[in-house]
Amino acid sequence: MFSTLSKSSHNKYSQFLPSQHPPGSSSVTFAVRASMALKTKDGLLPSLLRSAGPSSTLTVWSAEGDDVSGADLAAFVDRVGRKRVYVDVPAPLKQEMADSFEKK
Repeated sequence: MFSTLSKSSHNKYSQFLPSQHPPGSSSVTFAVRASMALKTKDGLLPSLLRSAGPSSTLTVWSAEGDDVSGADLAAFVDRVGRKRVYVDVPAPLKQEMADSFEKK
């Protein structure tokens, strides 16, 4: 069952109430920094997406200077599924990913 936070009378988030949305009825995207996504245990993020519903996605992002390999990120996207991952990374890393996809 999905839960949402609600405010208590003291304006603190302290209670969990059942959500009004059944699983899979709305889409959710989880933003994950690319360097962290590549360090997660295999299967963890795909499992998260499956449990969140069929229209849920990941948005993998990176900043200039992050130590991320385009080839590793491309392999990660393939493992999770290209239709379920949005990528927001600097142009050089995006090109490195594109080059890696072309080699497959």
